[in-house]
Parts: sequence; structure tokens; C-alpha cells
Amino acid sequence: MMIMTLYNVGQHKLRTILEEKQETIPNQVKKSIKNPTLQWVFRILDTISIVRIVIDKANNIVQELTGNLTELSRRIIGYFGEAAMKIYGVI
Repeated sequence: MMIMTLYNVGQHKLRTILEEKQETIPNQVKKSIKNPTLQWVFRILDTISIVRIVIDKANNIVQELTGNLTELSRRIIGYFGEAAMKIYGVI
């Protein structure tokens, strides 16, 4: 029940932001829509890779690289706020 609630809250938040900003994202057939499902957004973000490289294990120096970020995925991540942008290394 909790997972479904979080899913619906995330989907509602995304749709609200798209409505406020008067923006759309493309669906599976490249048609611009204002009401995407969160499942579709997850599929778009699924191609993103985050690689952690340990530079110096003794001093705990790690470098993170983010790959396969498209302009669309950057925009979607931005809709979820600064915390999400930090996780994906967008800012």
C-alpha cells in the first residue's frame, strides 16, 4: 500500500509541475503529453548509468560519473528537485 501511495504522489507531483510550467514530455510514440505515467518516466530514466570509481581507497576518494543523460532525462530529473539533481550529478 505504501509503495502505491508513493508512486501516486510522485506521478501527481510530476503532472502538477508539468501543468504549472506549461511543459510536456514525449510519450512512447513521440507525442507530447502533459500527463505521463510515472512508469513511462522510469523507463526514460532507466538508461542512465552511475559509475563509482575508487581513486584512493585509503583516503576514501571516490569519483562518480553519470552516463547516458539526455536533455529530456535532465529536464525530468530537474522536476523532482535539487536532491534528485545531486543524486544524478546534474548540478
